[in-house]
Amino acid sequence: NKNKSLKEANNKLSKEIDLLFADCMKSKAELKRRDSIEYATEMEDMNYDREEIGQNDDDNDLAKERELLASLIEKLKCNIDESKNCNKFLETSNKALIEKLKGEIEDFKNKNNSLESSNNFFKEANNKLYETNNLLYADYKKSEAELARRNSMEYASQMEL
Repeated sequence: NKNKSLKEANNKLSKEIDLLFADCMKSKAELKRRDSIEYATEMEDMNYDREEIGQNDDDNDLAKERELLASLIEKLKCNIDESKNCNKFLETSNKALIEKLKGEIEDFKNKNNSLESSNNFFKEANNKLYETNNLLYADYKKSEAELARRNSMEYASQMEL
């Protein structure tokens, strides 16, 4: 029972962690997907703009590329910050779940000790009952033998004398 309860608690804890991790990973995957789409779109726009403006506007293109790179760097910083926040959240959740599990383990230990104590008490009581039963059975056998002796013919003839 103890092992079963611990396994159930461990499985529940593992499922909660898996769900938290999956949610975090979904968020990260969605951000990466959006960023890659935005990056591809911005790169296409930049290429289109470059062709349209022509070679004389290289300075403008460089400025736009710098702006694009700055924008992408800012988005990467945001992604990194979000990942850090997600990791902090997971760490905090893990710590809380570990503390909860420690508490449950302590409760199981206390319950187990209590059950062992009760079990020992009942063993002692059972042993005393067994001894008492043996003494009563021995008295019963003595009484039965005495009754058989008194019912015998020899006893009856001795009493007549």
